Amino acid sequence: MDGCLSLSEMLKTPVRATRYGILEGNSSAPLPPDFFPVRESIFGVSLYIQGDLHGISGFCFSIPHTKPLLDGILATNGLLGSPSGDLMRKSILEESTNIFVNTMLKDFSNLLHMDSYTSVPILESLEWQKAWEKILRSQDFEKKGLILYANLSWGSAQKLGHFLFSLSHDASENLKFWSLEGKSQMIPVGIGNLEVANSPTILKASDLGSCVAVVLYDASQKKGAMAHVMLAKNPINESVPLRPGKYADTAIPALLNQLRPKGKVSAYLIGGATMPMASSIISSSIGNMNAEVLRTELKKAGIFIAGEEIGGSLARTVEFLTASGELRITQGQTQRIKKII
Repeated sequence: MDGCLSLSEMLKTPVRATRYGILEGNSSAPLPPDFFPVRESIFGVSLYIQGDLHGISGFCFSIPHTKPLLDGILATNGLLGSPSGDLMRKSILEESTNIFVNTMLKDFSNLLHMDSYTSVPILESLEWQKAWEKILRSQDFEKKGLILYANLSWGSAQKLGHFLFSLSHDASENLKFWSLEGKSQMIPVGIGNLEVANSPTILKASDLGSCVAVVLYDASQKKGAMAHVMLAKNPINESVPLRPGKYADTAIPALLNQLRPKGKVSAYLIGGATMPMASSIISSSIGNMNAEVLRTELKKAGIFIAGEEIGGSLARTVEFLTASGELRITQGQTQRIKKII
């Protein structure tokens, strides 16, 4: 594994995977056998993953077996006994995990053309039970996701610890799909435009300030539609708008006309923020009016609103995966995963 090679270079000692595989479980999955004892204190380093793959990755280091390794590194560099020794040990573990995880994600990207990125690594000293519960946070209670794991050792076959990568159910489905079919085509939906697409195409609306993206989904066909709505009302003098996706009161009929649903249609609304650079009164009014008119039009059409993310003061970007009905909503450095049901 390239991750082991990178880790070996970082720690200046051979690191190897003694066992690896896949665990399947939900958010209440029991502790796996043959790992650490339940109450054993460990070093846990975690990084959150966002992008095409999303979840949480973690390195659970054995404290008794890791400390000699860290002390050896410090001694080699003449730093053993230094007042900053504890800080340097922490830095080594965090950077080791960072290198291992990002090497793994690079391999995913090269193989499957997936784009994912990590948060800053966080080191904690905690019980294995607590570390396992943290790894399961990305799992759904009702649906099983995947947890990739590798048991790692160093030196003379001593246990270094366990690497775990927890993928939510939806991310697991994406991984299975991409491994067979390759990454989906993505269609941008610009301001005032609308698009309709079949699975596995992804529809994307970027930089939604006061604009609102309305997404419709026919799960029976795995077919979706999105409009990037700019204003609430179509002007009276524009009886047949050239861009029906521009207005909230014309977008829904136009989307349904192109979607041609055969089953139940669900909707989701994203955007409608009050942007600080614009007049707060005008910006707030535009976003709220866009959302309100869209709700009214959806109700007229008998379409169930599965959810919405409206308001706030930061722009959003949304990607809609027609293969799974999943929405990835990015706002600042945060990405939330929603689903149209």
